Amino acid sequence: MLIRLVIRAPFLIIGATVLSFIKNTTAGFIFMCSGILLFFIIILLMRIQVKKNKIAQAKLDNLTNITKENISGNRVVRAFNREKEEFVRYCDEGVSLRNIQINIGKINALLNPMVFMITNIAIILVLYVSGLNFKSSNLLQGDIQSLYNYLIQIQLAVMVVANLVVVFTKARASSQRINQVFDKSSSIKDGHLDSFKNDTPFVLEDVSFKYNTESLNALSNINLTIKKGMILGVIGGTGSGKTSLANILNRFYDVTSGRILFYGNDIKDYKLDFVRKNISQVFQKAILFTGTIRDNIRLSNEDITDEEIMKYIDIAQASEFVNNTKDKLDEVLYQGGKNLSGGQKQRLAIARALAKNSDVLILDDTKSALDFKTSLELTKALKSINKTIIEISQRASDMLHCDKVVVLDKGNIVGYGTHDELFKNNAVYQEICKSQHIGGGINE
Repeated sequence: MLIRLVIRAPFLIIGATVLSFIKNTTAGFIFMCSGILLFFIIILLMRIQVKKNKIAQAKLDNLTNITKENISGNRVVRAFNREKEEFVRYCDEGVSLRNIQINIGKINALLNPMVFMITNIAIILVLYVSGLNFKSSNLLQGDIQSLYNYLIQIQLAVMVVANLVVVFTKARASSQRINQVFDKSSSIKDGHLDSFKNDTPFVLEDVSFKYNTESLNALSNINLTIKKGMILGVIGGTGSGKTSLANILNRFYDVTSGRILFYGNDIKDYKLDFVRKNISQVFQKAILFTGTIRDNIRLSNEDITDEEIMKYIDIAQASEFVNNTKDKLDEVLYQGGKNLSGGQKQRLAIARALAKNSDVLILDDTKSALDFKTSLELTKALKSINKTIIEISQRASDMLHCDKVVVLDKGNIVGYGTHDELFKNNAVYQEICKSQHIGGGINE
């Protein structure tokens, strides 16, 4: 529409104005003044509409979010008997959006009448001036007809532009919102290294981290060495910084201060794909994709065989339920793995991470949906695979078989040692264990 209609409009307007000056100077000035006036009116209305459309888009966002929340959380709404309140909230936002859209419609409705009014006034003036010049024999009848046709051409061109202004202003408001996302550049910059300096997976040197400049530190002054083959437990209460620690180890975020040495070099100096290739992470929320069980396991390693898949499924304690499905590895999972329980999804997510066959495995509270027996069997199986494992958990029972345990509290390391050492000497760890009825010995 821009190429076919709008680009030719200026040529029609300018051409008609120039030809009108050739026919009659006074008529030419009328053409020029009406063209300038129309230009300023269109620009003014565009500026108003862009602002209004931005507001409308934001209100549409709010309405969409309310709709999404109520669809995804419909059980919560019903459980707390909030149907009426949510309906009122939706209606209020809908009315607010309707009102701004009506205002935009009123502005759009002004555009065509104003264009017609200005061009028709210009036609009257041109005909009046042409009539006077015709009486004095300065203009011929054909010249008057030509001037009239030029004005009609200008009117048609401006009408096309005016009608497209509605589309352009809405598109501009939308494009600005899209460009806000596209213009964001990642703070995580790619490095250049793709080889290790030594065999120590992680050394954290006085590391602090915050999610944004206004927030408090999620981690403060962390000094920690994670050796090869070590099983390190990380425990702490909600908001203690456990997941933040996992995020900076995989370089989903860069540290605010200090540095992380990954196999002897600053982790920022490595290529991102190299870091991610050598670290497997299982997240708090087990995310599975639509497709078969095989497809989900092969997500981390496309060359893996079915025998290897079953091996990792067995380590993850998922073989029993996989073998009980109708199609086994060809069993189709719904979006997000909705046809599986929480524990089944967690175990498949662990199997997928193991299939990546990285030297470092990070488990971020990945046993929360498992019963204690399955969790214990999984812990024993993981000890046999000879990997560096960082197990983040709120369960003290998961710490029993770790070589060392880090206790986090409000982003600080407040304890480091074995389970027995911490149970004897660390008040925070003692409180966690006693609240979960975990004793000081592995067999207690």
